[in-house]
Amino acid sequence: TYLDTYAWVFYRAGDFVQALEKIERALEHGGRSSSEILDHYGDILWALNRWEEAKSAWQQALELEDGREDGREGILQKLDRDHDE
Repeated sequence: TYLDTYAWVFYRAGDFVQALEKIERALEHGGRSSSEILDHYGDILWALNRWEEAKSAWQQALELEDGREDGREGILQKLDRDHDE
């Protein structure tokens, strides 16, 4: 969605608060059924030091992943992270 795109632009620019605002709006508008949006949500939460919430978002993304091995592998690597990384 365009909200996810906006969120990702803010994320890449280092504006994690604005990124969170946009991604939460994307989630409110159907994003909870998208593994990509949930994956991005986890990335944004991680950047904000909200580690447990990030891992929860990534777990949800993993459950929705459509079977692409590269997508699953990336999410699994994130789930294995320690917050000191």
